[in-house]
Amino acid sequence: MTAPLRIRPALPADSHALVAILHDTFESTWRPQVTPAALAAYQQGNRPAAYVAERGHLFHVAERAGAVVGLVDWQDDFVNALHVHSANARTGAARR
Repeated sequence: MTAPLRIRPALPADSHALVAILHDTFESTWRPQVTPAALAAYQQGNRPAAYVAERGHLFHVAERAGAVVGLVDWQDDFVNALHVHSANARTGAARR
């Protein structure tokens, strides 16, 4: 049985986990879809860290058994980003 999820506002201490989730979802979802130029641009900069530094204070996270397993960045009625670490895919983390 999967441990229950807790949804909460992101904390500064979550930054490392948030960056790791963004890197994981890039590798597992986006990398196979992007052009070589887009891949090079991603690899040259640390876009996940910049994104978390800029907007991470607005995120909510999904936490399971004390570990951050997903994030959502929404503003008003628009979801800017919804990411779940691939190890937690299909566990209901994105449904809450």
